[in-house]
Amino acid sequence: MKTYEVIAREGVTLRAGTLRLSEAQAAARGHALRRLGKDTFTVLAPVAFKRGEVFGYDGVGNKAVLQDLTPASERPAGRAKPVPKAKAAGETPPAPAEPAAES
Repeated sequence: MKTYEVIAREGVTLRAGTLRLSEAQAAARGHALRRLGKDTFTVLAPVAFKRGEVFGYDGVGNKAVLQDLTPASERPAGRAKPVPKAKAAGETPPAPAEPAAES
């Protein structure tokens, strides 16, 4: 089972498959799930997830659904600030770009 994060602004709705959820996530969606194991559930009715939620999913998703998810280990750029690279000894930083001349 792969772990995904919802990246779509409007969230995502899954209609089938097997999910791995936290107890809090499962409690909020209990009416639409059947417990298979400690943290594993099968989808009985559509379940919705908000942007930023992380969950395990094993199922067939159409292209629209898969575009709304990203593997949790491959979060989109811009989520975390990049760590500046250390400068090598004697290396000088590049000169700032000249502003374009106004016409």
